[in-house]
Amino acid sequence: MPNRYVKLAGFDRKLDLTEPDLGVTGGAVLLERLLADRRLPVAVRGLTCAEICERLGYTEPMYLYRRMGRVVASHTRSDAQDRHHAGGESDEHKAYKERAVRAAEEGGHHATTERTSTDQKVRSDVLIQGANGVLLGFESQLSPVNPREITARDAAARRAGLADAWQTDSRVLAEALVVPWLRTDKLPFELIVRHDSPLPFRGGVRRIDLVCCDERFPGRCPRKGTGKCGKWHPTTRPAEVPFDMFIRDAASGLYVRATVKVKRTAFEFWGPGGRLRRLPR
Repeated sequence: MPNRYVKLAGFDRKLDLTEPDLGVTGGAVLLERLLADRRLPVAVRGLTCAEICERLGYTEPMYLYRRMGRVVASHTRSDAQDRHHAGGESDEHKAYKERAVRAAEEGGHHATTERTSTDQKVRSDVLIQGANGVLLGFESQLSPVNPREITARDAAARRAGLADAWQTDSRVLAEALVVPWLRTDKLPFELIVRHDSPLPFRGGVRRIDLVCCDERFPGRCPRKGTGKCGKWHPTTRPAEVPFDMFIRDAASGLYVRATVKVKRTAFEFWGPGGRLRRLPR
């Protein structure tokens, strides 16, 4: 069911969305201000769920919009929406979280589910405290979502000092390229939780090699734009990495998020955080 009640920071009472004035003095003007608020991430707007999420102990940001003349409050997270449909998280979503925790702990790291960042603005599906101060957030996104929401949540995580690893089994989401999606196959709960199931990431991870810019280098010199320079240039290629290995290594700083620019476009991926490997001449 859609929300009837929401809370706004600075108010000591709930706002009633069925009332034109929200049930408070000056509410009509306040309502128009909330509808016009476009700040990102949504959490900075100060509006939160005052129904099921609050009763379960979650602080879930919301935003308002009009649909067919009605004022509607929407959650920013799909799993928060699921709570209102009595479904909660899917078994597959829970399984991915469980597996991420298990993989992290087997690698000697500390991991907790549904952990809020120190600035209280980010709640990670799994928060992993890795080696040398690495904070890795694991986020499993299996249901459709607005790419802008993912961008906003990812930016909030960066500001909180987290490196978010976004996993999905949706090709549609993976092709949006708003974050370096770690794509898995669509698998049932039973295979996700099985300890001996390899569960490889099919996308989102790339190897980085140094290739000599000589007559065997494909295409023109990326630095000069023509000919060959004889120097070494970094190149990338896709790599499949098992789920558990990636979680352990990313928490150890062995995989980091990197960006490569190709002409006027750029794409982000997870790549090795150590020294680059030179391919033989």
